[in-house]
Amino acid sequence: MVSPSKFLTKVVNATYQARLLSALCMLENDLNNTCINISGLPGSGKTTIAKRLREELGLPLLDKDVFLEELFEERGVGGIDWRKSLSREADSKFIAVARSFNNVILVSHWRPLIGGVDFGTPSDWIVKNFKNVIELNVVCSIEKSAERFRDRVRHSGHVDDSKSLSQVIDMLRSYGQYLPLGVGKLVQIDTNDDWIDSFQGVVNAINKKT
Repeated sequence: MVSPSKFLTKVVNATYQARLLSALCMLENDLNNTCINISGLPGSGKTTIAKRLREELGLPLLDKDVFLEELFEERGVGGIDWRKSLSREADSKFIAVARSFNNVILVSHWRPLIGGVDFGTPSDWIVKNFKNVIELNVVCSIEKSAERFRDRVRHSGHVDDSKSLSQVIDMLRSYGQYLPLGVGKLVQIDTNDDWIDSFQGVVNAINKKT
């Protein structure tokens, strides 16, 4: 059988790709309705870790930014308020597709369960939708995350360049107080330095919790 992860790189449209993978992954029920949600600071390496985990476990991966960037392409690029509006729409699409999966890896800038905040992708639905939920928390210092945040290249619609370094650090410090999220069984990986050697231990820990 062709691995679902191989299809992910061949299909452009996020919604279509997700539906295709959902159908394929109905054949892969070994994990028994499991969601692995990747949490961490922006710039900590969540997407990098998620892609490596997808290769290791052969599970489909949904990245909220893929849905958002499709909207940038469809509707155009604007300022911060425009991005926030499209981001909320992307959240809805991302969650709707994620609910259709039996087993899935999810990556987003998640909304904390506490604090009455209104930013980020809602996370309270995850434990209601999946029997087995694992939070893979990517641990990285504010300084290192800020450096990576400024160096990474993303779609211009994210308006990353609108933030100064001090604003990025303040944003990371503010968000960091809510991590880990407390959504599922906790597994952590430190990405401050070379994390390759510790990755297999993370995979083993995830397998033990499924």
